[in-house]
Amino acid sequence: MSNIGLERFLKGHKLNLVRAPVGDRYVIEKMREGGFNVGGEQSGHIIFSDFITTGDGLIAALQVLAVLAEERRPAARPCICSSRRRKCWKMSASRTACR
Repeated sequence: MSNIGLERFLKGHKLNLVRAPVGDRYVIEKMREGGFNVGGEQSGHIIFSDFITTGDGLIAALQVLAVLAEERRPAARPCICSSRRRKCWKMSASRTACR
């Protein structure tokens, strides 16, 4: 589940949003069908299928820290950009997410 804001943001970055019924089981099913390795739910579950097949906050946190370490950015300051309507944190040119 997500709102239209996420879909518009992703479309603006030439990314597609695939929707699934609520539940990790259904998210994983869609991920397998589409060959995706990242999925999630509005509840906050983030699934990295390269590592685990359920939502796991520790894995998600470790992935964020891995990107920060790779780019030599301090974990205390991931916020780089903002606009009038949304604030986002940008890990690199290819990895952007809104909060």
